[in-house]
Amino acid sequence: MITVLLNWGYIFIITYLIGLGFFKLLSILLKRPFTITFFSSILCGIAVTTVYAQMLSLFCKIGFFANLFLVILCIVTVIIYPCSFYNTSLQLFSDLIIQSSLNECVLMGLINFLGFGGLIPKWQIIF
Repeated sequence: MITVLLNWGYIFIITYLIGLGFFKLLSILLKRPFTITFFSSILCGIAVTTVYAQMLSLFCKIGFFANLFLVILCIVTVIIYPCSFYNTSLQLFSDLIIQSSLNECVLMGLINFLGFGGLIPKWQIIF
């Protein structure tokens, strides 16, 4: 269970940093600023990482070196844009602390439990 949580944390951090770097690169290339939120960075990172994995899988196996390249891109993103990384991270955590309550956390946990198949019969998962 701990390895699953570590994998989700790895995916979460990688997609966030890849999305942040892509938005920053896009704003430089188009020469106009973008409003980058935490969740838009996550969604953009998922899209960019998916396209990267699809293109790479055409030519070779996705494994350790593909993940190593993603980690290197994330480290470069944090080194080049540290202020943007820290500002969006601090904004997210302050928003979560201010706006969240115990009821919202329980509701989100229940939605995640149901969304990940907690109450789906085993015969429906096969098909």
